[in-house]
Amino acid sequence: MRLLTGAGGSELAASRIEARSLARPSWTPDSSEVWSVADGATVVRATRAGPPGAVRPLPVDASGLVAAGVTAAPGALGPLSALRISPDGARIALVSGGRVLVAAIARDGAGNARLGSIAALRPESLDQVLDVGWTRTDQIVAVGNRADRPVTLVSVDGLDLESLSTTNITPPVTAVAARPGRPLVVADQGGTWTLPLGGESGSGTDVWQAVPGFGASTVPAYPG
Repeated sequence: MRLLTGAGGSELAASRIEARSLARPSWTPDSSEVWSVADGATVVRATRAGPPGAVRPLPVDASGLVAAGVTAAPGALGPLSALRISPDGARIALVSGGRVLVAAIARDGAGNARLGSIAALRPESLDQVLDVGWTRTDQIVAVGNRADRPVTLVSVDGLDLESLSTTNITPPVTAVAARPGRPLVVADQGGTWTLPLGGESGSGTDVWQAVPGFGASTVPAYPG
């Protein structure tokens, strides 16, 4: 599998990032870098370079993930399956073995990037997670297998946790698209659904609405 990049509707450029598996890519807010996870173990990034759409791989110091327990060893958190960059580019959210991790992105003057301040968010409540997104710079949405909590909002400090409506949702919820000021879009066994978020912490409506024309295999996404 190879990471391809480019503008919508144009020919895609092949990068030098290849792996047996790649997590869904996530762009920084200024669209200068794209990040992903290779083979469930390595956080990778690439920066725009050369012809339009082309990118050049750059290293990421993700050694802190091992210290946080993200390894394949028995009893460890397990492989990385999802990664999303926050709307301000300061943090990333990851899914590791069904748990939600949040990490700060530290950069130096030379353009190097390091993951630090890595923490698991509410591991006793957020498990069996399959995908994550950012609804605000300080709030993450997690979706997954749990019948009682298929879609959950959690603050980046882990203090606030809110389970959203389960009306019309059939777990597992396999993917989510989120962006500040935009409705949530999720995919489950029955299709693709949307739910507006209103106010500062609550949902604007209690009923998920079907998105016509999209089935259960859809991977919803907002641009970027």
